[in-house]
Amino acid sequence: KWQRGMETLAGRVNDMSHIIDVCDREADIYEYLAYQQQHQHRFVVRASDNRNVLDDETSTGKLHDVLQALKPVACYQVYVAQRGGRPARTAHVALSYTQLTIKKPQRANAEKTLTLNVVYCQEVDQDRKDPLQWILYTSEPLPDAAAALRIVRFYELRWLRDRPSRL
Repeated sequence: KWQRGMETLAGRVNDMSHIIDVCDREADIYEYLAYQQQHQHRFVVRASDNRNVLDDETSTGKLHDVLQALKPVACYQVYVAQRGGRPARTAHVALSYTQLTIKKPQRANAEKTLTLNVVYCQEVDQDRKDPLQWILYTSEPLPDAAAALRIVRFYELRWLRDRPSRL
């Protein structure tokens, strides 16, 4: 469904270069990420799987382990809307970013590896039962912390309708 949506959009828009597709965890599908790269689409996709990543040419690690080892480069506040029994709040997160190569799952029908830019946001209040944690794959370049913060902001804006009017 994610790919069909992008194909429909591409059929209606002459120039896709100014569009960034922002997707939640449901879009963390290896073939969809490969499709986005193959068509040079711009995207931000929240990861859901703890994928295998190449640490170097031959060794493999897990995505979460690699990201946990990164040093934060910035701090950020994220407004978390009320949902279900969870009250609205402001989360204080540490932000880091890197470029990783993820390996194709056995069942996938796509390239053997995908190299993606990754932004990692983790709430610093470790006393929380369910701290906020976002792993965001993106096609956007990440030359510095400001660019990584911009990706977080794109992802956060998907909640625009739920935000208080402080913008």
